[in-house]
Amino acid sequence: NSYVFLVFWTSSILWFGLLVAGQGGQMSNMFRLHAPLHSSKYVHVVVEEQREVISSGYSRILGAWRKMMQMAGKLFGAADSTGGMFGRSGGQSQTVPLRYSASFGASFIEF
Repeated sequence: NSYVFLVFWTSSILWFGLLVAGQGGQMSNMFRLHAPLHSSKYVHVVVEEQREVISSGYSRILGAWRKMMQMAGKLFGAADSTGGMFGRSGGQSQTVPLRYSASFGASFIEF
């Protein structure tokens, strides 16, 4: 029975890895339909935030960690990814309704 557990566990890890891989640490939305903005009812907004380390002075450990993460990002080509591993803190993402203003004649979102 341990063999069944091991096979199930391995297949679950691989399946989850395939869902998340290449999406910057977020699960991909497979049910999203791409449409022009003028015909959309909802818009998915992603705001990325740069990671900051606040300390009272220079730390060799933090400097070494930052340098190691930069090298890993360059090595794996993930320096501009949106996940929290290589340089970005992930930011926020949200699906918001698209609204229309008759007085301005334009569509807008509130995020």
